[in-house]
Amino acid sequence: MKKYGEVISAGFFVLLSLFYLVHSLGIPIRPLTISSRLVPQLAGGTMFVLAALHLTLSLFKVFKSKPQAVAVSSSDNTETRDKSNPKNVILTLVFITLYVIGLSTLGFLISTVLFLFAQGFLLAPKEKRKPVLIVLASVVCTATIYILFRHAFNVSLPRGFIL
Repeated sequence: MKKYGEVISAGFFVLLSLFYLVHSLGIPIRPLTISSRLVPQLAGGTMFVLAALHLTLSLFKVFKSKPQAVAVSSSDNTETRDKSNPKNVILTLVFITLYVIGLSTLGFLISTVLFLFAQGFLLAPKEKRKPVLIVLASVVCTATIYILFRHAFNVSLPRGFIL
């Protein structure tokens, strides 16, 4: 079953992206303007292409892999694997919840800067954490997203009670 993990997750994302694309067609459009349907369709289409590519590569890997003999584990031959830290997963979910709540009270600009800073600080390795760089990246990313959506797409973002 472990061998098929990537295939299952890639298949899930293919189905999720198709669901997303089908439901994005229900977003109403206005004539002669860039519609609010554009970004969801671009995101869904990109997600579908990447998930389909991942599924294809995962299937090739599964069918090309040869059965391997069971090896005895020794201290000389240890395999390093990237393991998810459950604390980081839980804190990310907490940050997302606070971000959604903050959008209505603090608005898009403040909430997004705080969320990106918290995520950047959480996910950066301790020896490479540079708070000034994380703040700068958070502000630049938030400003870029705001300018793009507000002025290029003419989409209003949440203002909150403070702004």
